[in-house]
Amino acid sequence: MKILLYFNSFAGQNKAGSMRERLISLLHASRHEVSIIDTKTKAADQSNLRVMDLNPFDAFVIAGGDGTIMQALNGYMHNISIQKPPVGFIPLGTGNAFIRDINLLSNEIEAAVEKINQRKIISVDIALAESANENFYFFNILGIGFVADVVATGKKMKFLGNISYSIGVLIEALRLKNQYVDLIVDGEKHRFNYTFVEVSNTRYTSNFLMAPDASFNDGLLDVTVLEKINIWRLLSSFPKIFKGTHIEMPEVKTFKAKTIELLTDDKKLATPDGELTGLTPIRIEIIKHALKIFA
Repeated sequence: MKILLYFNSFAGQNKAGSMRERLISLLHASRHEVSIIDTKTKAADQSNLRVMDLNPFDAFVIAGGDGTIMQALNGYMHNISIQKPPVGFIPLGTGNAFIRDINLLSNEIEAAVEKINQRKIISVDIALAESANENFYFFNILGIGFVADVVATGKKMKFLGNISYSIGVLIEALRLKNQYVDLIVDGEKHRFNYTFVEVSNTRYTSNFLMAPDASFNDGLLDVTVLEKINIWRLLSSFPKIFKGTHIEMPEVKTFKAKTIELLTDDKKLATPDGELTGLTPIRIEIIKHALKIFA
């Protein structure tokens, strides 16, 4: 196959670069012809991917973490090539949340290459978010409130790996405050005094099983709302999120929908796919089977 490889050497606390030659060797050993795009800046990469001719390629392979995937897919989805190739993933990031849904773990390069070699392709959903200051696609999850604060804090300690987000939970728990959201689920309005709202296309965020019933090919978004909660209840319940049993708590409300709107009294920063971008109000729509991936 002719593969276009989008490679982020800085993923995984700058460790991905050390795996570059090993990955390329594996692809060459599998008789693939590889062309490489090394990441530069978000704006430049997305601009280049939008205008690049993807017709000659049999696969578009993204090597990095969740943020790398979001960046690459936002260029890919806007590309106007007549025949866009299916997308493969090499999990080299810190979180690598969604790849668990295709039975991969971080840094499993051989297994990821084998999925591409097997050429099993499935159609999956992707979400389009229209926010107050920008529009973008995301594949994994988008949150506001406590979760966005945790991501902002966790990014400052990213050198610690996934545990950085768990530490972020402890720090941000000390800063809990009242905040309100109008949540419009397929046209039906709900108002919550909330701790966080997560809109999920896949099951995981970081190593948290946020939406255990989510599926990335059912044409639906899974929404998890944690209503106002005190710090002791939050911290004592925190272990539940690793197994997905938090959704059984009375303070947690869940919904499934094709469209979601998030309206807050004050503008809130969102965290799509582990990034920090987009301000409320935000409208999110699922686009069913818009993306073909190697799985």
